[in-house]
Amino acid sequence: SQPNQATQDMDIEPENNANPGTENTVEPPAEEGQSISGMVNQSLVQTLKEMGFSTTVCEKSLFLTGNNSVESAFEWINEHQNDADFEEELRIVGQAQNRPKLSKEEAQRKARELQEELKRKRIQKEKEEELQREKDRIRSTRELAEAKRKFEEQESKRATEQYLREKKKTEDELKKMHELLKKDKEARTGKKATEDAASAKPPQEKMASAIKTVKTLYPNFRNPGVAAQTLNTLKAYITNIVSNPEEEKFQRIRIENKAFQDRIAKVSGAIVFLKAAGFEEESGFYVLKNRNLELLQEGIRMLDDAIVTI
Repeated sequence: SQPNQATQDMDIEPENNANPGTENTVEPPAEEGQSISGMVNQSLVQTLKEMGFSTTVCEKSLFLTGNNSVESAFEWINEHQNDADFEEELRIVGQAQNRPKLSKEEAQRKARELQEELKRKRIQKEKEEELQREKDRIRSTRELAEAKRKFEEQESKRATEQYLREKKKTEDELKKMHELLKKDKEARTGKKATEDAASAKPPQEKMASAIKTVKTLYPNFRNPGVAAQTLNTLKAYITNIVSNPEEEKFQRIRIENKAFQDRIAKVSGAIVFLKAAGFEEESGFYVLKNRNLELLQEGIRMLDDAIVTI
């Protein structure tokens, strides 16, 4: 073919093959994956390199455009410079033993086949790497979740232990407070308190003593809101009975009820108040056995007086 204008302007003699004396055939590579360096015009390669391209790109562009001109190679470069395999080396695959020389077209075809194979392998490798990254991400997520679970278990265990320590401390303090109250009463009355003496007290006095116990043992600075919540709950129990004296459902309190356990059963003095009001324990309930509406109304009045002073 005739040299194009760009080749003439550069005063470069176009060549069909890198080695003088060959026309439309090229020597097949000596071994599989042989370089194409010996199959392109190195003068044109040098010219392209002076434009700033790598040797790999220069040789590949010339080989795939027929090794004819710088202009054709330059057009190929512009067209393919964004390809992922742009800088990948192009090599010829084949066995030289007992095989005739390849024509220029055959060599180019094999080079393209190799390039496609390299591209396929590269894509496959990228997929495998992406799959491995996803596996690593999933494993990392699971490990993080497991670490979080263990941390939460440890935090829960620590919180439980802290609660038990604080509960024991409170119980010890309550026990000491009971002892102090007992000694104080003995000092004021000049005699030791007995169960018989306590049981001989009128119910109004028992109610008042129970309310005092709740307020004394559960001050707001140490147990915020406990005394007020307990006294208000007792008031609700008694008020429901006074307001609905014929409703039996208000005269029975389930012991296992969570509100009862939290607000009454766990608070010293609250059960004493209920018993003084006429309640007795029976088959898992506190049942109003001795209904005295006047006594219950007096209990409501005492509770109101105590609540406003907390």
